[in-house]
Amino acid sequence: MRALILICYVLLILPHMNPQYFNLMPSANFLLNIIRLFSFYILSIRLFIVRHKISAPTLIIFCLELYLLLMTVFQHGDTYNHLADVFSIISIAFLYDCLEGDPKIFLSSLLFCFEIVIYVNFITILLYPDGMYDTLSSLTLFKSHKNYFLGYYNNLDQYFTPALVTAWLYTELTGKRLRTFVMMAVVYASALLIWSGGILLALFAMLVPYLYIIIYGKTPRFINYITCWLIHPLFLLGIVVLKLHTYFRWLIDGILRKGRSFFLRTELWDKMLSLIAERPILGHGILSSLDREREAGFYFAMHAHNLPLEIAYRGGLICLVLFIALVIVSGKRLYARRDTKVAQIITLGFLGWCVHTTVEPYMTSFLMGLFILAYKCDLFISAAEARRENSGYETPRQIGVYRTRNLY
Repeated sequence: MRALILICYVLLILPHMNPQYFNLMPSANFLLNIIRLFSFYILSIRLFIVRHKISAPTLIIFCLELYLLLMTVFQHGDTYNHLADVFSIISIAFLYDCLEGDPKIFLSSLLFCFEIVIYVNFITILLYPDGMYDTLSSLTLFKSHKNYFLGYYNNLDQYFTPALVTAWLYTELTGKRLRTFVMMAVVYASALLIWSGGILLALFAMLVPYLYIIIYGKTPRFINYITCWLIHPLFLLGIVVLKLHTYFRWLIDGILRKGRSFFLRTELWDKMLSLIAERPILGHGILSSLDREREAGFYFAMHAHNLPLEIAYRGGLICLVLFIALVIVSGKRLYARRDTKVAQIITLGFLGWCVHTTVEPYMTSFLMGLFILAYKCDLFISAAEARRENSGYETPRQIGVYRTRNLY
């Protein structure tokens, strides 16, 4: 029975991993979209007909995605491609919302799916260090080389962050460490090899507090759900409005070697503010890459390179209010449990997401799923406490060596 449940989870999750390499094969991509649609159908039946209830965060995600889809259709935007994203985001929200009882099988299945795509992607990084295939800017025909199995190198954190959270929760609930160690090694090795400044900052912002958890049993008190989401307003005020980035050239130019791309982003953010002001309430919907590049006048302007600006551009004040409501509703329960390791691990996922989305705008299915995990954190906390009661809990200071029975 356990094996059957695990297989069902994998079949429902894996199609939504969406490696960008399949975009080069229209037939394979079309087949994946059909499978995603079938997954959405199955999960909808499970949630609405069998379970008969939907959580507040899932309802907000549904409304947010539905509004963006309607606005995209109304504005004659990129409806077909966005429709696939809508089904994936809502499907994963439905799947997470259906979690009941012991979540260890779910975490093992989710981790297995991340292991498949991230390890395959790591192999392509090793085999093709300069990129597996090329993509072109629609506007200027600027060629991008650093594309791998999962996609463009700057986009990989949409997999890395939720994968680390899943692995850390898996270890916390099961006591098993080997799969987590391997996942961490591959993720951080991938980040160093591709050398994306935003990804490196996000991943190491997660790593340092996690090591603190291992050593001291908790994160520093200043790292919590509220401070994570304060990153965005502080960034917008300090960098976009006050232009304080000029004082950090030593980091941007010297260490990360991303000076040119970052300072081009500052010009784009100014342009995005003016575009948002044109339709501040309803937004512009989701346009094609070519339309976005033409509108902004930048070859790299497929999006706003900042999460709040992208949300405001796509859905205006309506979408921004819905997203803020999602942050608040999901986070109230997580913040109340902030002294537990489970809550601290999920919070680290938001920390990495918030750090990286200061310069990238990703709202993908597994990142949005973090909101459902936060809302249902009691389920994971109870499982972690049960594991400690059954096996005998040892504090990090008492653990001298890892026991081999906990490795697999």
